[in-house]
Amino acid sequence: MNSVSASTLSTNGIINLIGGVRKHLIEEFLHDDQLSTYYKEQFKKEITDIKKKFLKQELTELLVTPLDLVHYSKLIKEIKETNKTSIVKQNSSIFYQELLTVFNKYVI
Repeated sequence: MNSVSASTLSTNGIINLIGGVRKHLIEEFLHDDQLSTYYKEQFKKEITDIKKKFLKQELTELLVTPLDLVHYSKLIKEIKETNKTSIVKQNSSIFYQELLTVFNKYVI
């Protein structure tokens, strides 16, 4: 995690920090084993090859999509108020919530 204190970060710096964490998480799910394991744990079934292909395609598109500032606004505000970038680690669920909306499209 970034050791820079939030007091030295601008709002854009905080957004970039959150974007970097988000990007890293998405990239992890582009690996077949990670994707398959998460899908199986989350939905209690195996993912088919065709679903995996389309899910990875959508995750790749999400990589280049700008950060949803509304979705992450609470986290941005919390970092600014507490001056702690370590809050990002404590709020990992917010990143998974975004990804879960993509995964949910492929659960049928």
